[in-house]
Amino acid sequence: MVVRYIFILARRNELKYTKDVALSLLKSEGKALEKLYREADAIRHRKMGDEIYIRGIVEFSNVCANNCLYCGIRASNKNFKRYSMSADEILEAAFSMEQSSLSTIVLQSGEAPGIRDEEIGTIIGRIKKETNLAVTVSVGNRPQETYYYWRECGMDRYFLRFETSNPELFGRLHPGCTLEERLACLGYLRDLGIQTGSGFMIGLPGETIDILAGNILLCREFDLDMIGIGPYIPHPDTPLGNTINAYSDNPEVFFKALAVLRLFNPEAHIQQPQLSMRSFLVKDEPLPSREGRISLCRTVHPCNTEKTTFSTRESQAWMMTPISAWTAPPYE
Repeated sequence: MVVRYIFILARRNELKYTKDVALSLLKSEGKALEKLYREADAIRHRKMGDEIYIRGIVEFSNVCANNCLYCGIRASNKNFKRYSMSADEILEAAFSMEQSSLSTIVLQSGEAPGIRDEEIGTIIGRIKKETNLAVTVSVGNRPQETYYYWRECGMDRYFLRFETSNPELFGRLHPGCTLEERLACLGYLRDLGIQTGSGFMIGLPGETIDILAGNILLCREFDLDMIGIGPYIPHPDTPLGNTINAYSDNPEVFFKALAVLRLFNPEAHIQQPQLSMRSFLVKDEPLPSREGRISLCRTVHPCNTEKTTFSTRESQAWMMTPISAWTAPPYE
């Protein structure tokens, strides 16, 4: 389909959002690509405005039972120190966030089903009782009854990335888990009325543009409240440590994907990737340390047509920045 007709149909609310449409947009070049960026930015401005929302992430544990081939905290990696924060430490972080005028806390960890599920519910309840923060949880696959329990404790949102829409690629990268199981969890969350976020990595080894188009379409099909994407970056202590990003020779794909994602999901809150474009392009870029445990994550509303998404100003690795260092959003 010719790109200009896609935009005309979209403005008339007559566009059928299919994988072929996403694929056509991802293949845009020249003036068509400029038009794609302008249209995406216009939708972002019209639907979301120019506000930047800040949320506080507490990575309360890096213990994980999974062995995902790309992940540095995979269970079989013995080259770093594991930790788990206590409930009191997590609450202390929550108090600091509220004092810093943040409105949302994200409780995030590796996936270790059953180990702390009841305690997580208790922590959610304490945060809701003792602060005015909204609570987002991101700890992986769980049974529907666990999600229900956390909702009853006060959980507002849940974030669970599907990573790729291709079942074969998903299975190859996630031993012991299937895409069907991951999508079932997203379905449980939607059925329970929980605000749900998901997303994918761009450039996983084995990914094609066709798969990327499917990723974008799947986000739309789930009608997600939040979408998080980011580039695949090889971690040296994983089986894929020597495998570069599938689009390392064509970084424009990342910006195209961000723009098409906005067109397909005009109402969703789309998280800005934290890592720099240089990390996307350079194989040997050092990864941010996760020992800081507490980080600030800004959620903005792409697409940013000038690509300042990856400017120095916007892409500092804040994984090590204490919450107390910020008294206001990090912009003039």
